[in-house]
Amino acid sequence: MADYIIDPNFLTVVQSLKPYMSERARQCTEVAETLLDVLTSEQVRQVKTKLESLRQDYKLTLQMVKEGKKGDKKGDMQDRDPFTLFLILLLLLLATDAFPGSII
Repeated sequence: MADYIIDPNFLTVVQSLKPYMSERARQCTEVAETLLDVLTSEQVRQVKTKLESLRQDYKLTLQMVKEGKKGDKKGDMQDRDPFTLFLILLLLLLATDAFPGSII
């Protein structure tokens, strides 16, 4: 997998079309570019690395629990990935305007 979220060639094409966009389309494009800048920042990469580490620890723990309870299909940790739960929480917070002030 590459180190970028969006193909740089696509981003160049979108930026070259800015003079022909309506004001609303231009604003949406600028928001998307700002979001890409945020998502590619070093802090986000550090958070991603730490979340991947937590997820790996969770998978190892889950595997150990499954090996210990081979006959039990109702394990407490089954189907509860903390990474997914964290992302759901973050989306809920963003959807309910729980963050004070303006994000943009």
